[in-house]
Amino acid sequence: MPVPDDQRCPDPLPCVTGYEHRGCDRRKAGRKLGRRMTLAEVNVAMGLPSNFSTPCLKVEYAYMVRGNGVPLQMGRAIAEAVKVALGTAG
Repeated sequence: MPVPDDQRCPDPLPCVTGYEHRGCDRRKAGRKLGRRMTLAEVNVAMGLPSNFSTPCLKVEYAYMVRGNGVPLQMGRAIAEAVKVALGTAG
């Protein structure tokens, strides 16, 4: 179901991909900002706290982990929809 117009963000963050670490590729999310997104910006775009860290990962892999995931809110919505479909919501 589409998001109602009054609930849409007028200036959404760019799409976060697993390839943000490859520099300022303007075909990726950085094109909206004119630069590569910082990890803090990617965290916020994915619904995480800006200071969320993955200290065991190199920076390039930290970008990949976030870019290959789904935003936290989306994951929660999907989990809730699965619970409803299975009749276990509550």
